[in-house]
Amino acid sequence: MRGVYEEPYFERYGGRGAYTEDEPARWHDARVRLKFVQQHLTGPRVLEIGCAAGYFLACARKAGLDVLGIEPSTELAREASDRFGVEVRNGFVEDVELPAASFDAVCGWHVLEHIPVPEPTLRHLRDTLRPGGLLLLEVPNVASLRARREGIRWRGFADPGHVAYYSPPTLATLLANAGFDIVEIETAAAAVYRPWPRSLLSRAKQLVVFRDWPSRYDPSKHELLRVVARPSRSASGGHGGGREALDDPVVR
Repeated sequence: MRGVYEEPYFERYGGRGAYTEDEPARWHDARVRLKFVQQHLTGPRVLEIGCAAGYFLACARKAGLDVLGIEPSTELAREASDRFGVEVRNGFVEDVELPAASFDAVCGWHVLEHIPVPEPTLRHLRDTLRPGGLLLLEVPNVASLRARREGIRWRGFADPGHVAYYSPPTLATLLANAGFDIVEIETAAAAVYRPWPRSLLSRAKQLVVFRDWPSRYDPSKHELLRVVARPSRSASGGHGGGREALDDPVVR
């Protein structure tokens, strides 16, 4: 898998680095993700795994957060550091040494599905969270209406770097096995990443194709799967602090 993340992989996104040609879209993505993080954040220190060219890190730092990124592509890690002045460590998450109990949030946007053996990596990330810290992830939802309708043609299956596919129950199970408690799990329509008026066109297309008008969130049907989790008290030696444990995760 490590050989996949060379320049030819990122060229499929359209040129230099992964995400640099369509800059307005990259900044829009970053703002959407930052808003999601800010709804849950308990402190300023944020780690992003798979930070690519650094747009989310730059957006978060502009909002006053203290950020660090990890990126396996040498070129993209250098570009993020040089262009935005953010700290990025080049390497794979499982190889990068991180201080324990040092982050208020760890974020991963479409990264988990690229990790062949995710549980040890998640445990590694769990140990970097401060008391009250949160893990926030977004992955493709293999149980979505689109995935079920399109089958093997679903675009989530097209990426050569995808080695695992998650539904809400399987993602929740993985996180529980890695020592996390689910705070919130939901699915979101891909239209949340479409600026106006493209978001309206995207929703209209889903209405025609799937006979369903996408509301913003749903427990299972949308193409994007999001989760917020925190270290379980048993896994973190009782320091889970910050928030009282929920009897059940919130599903929106």
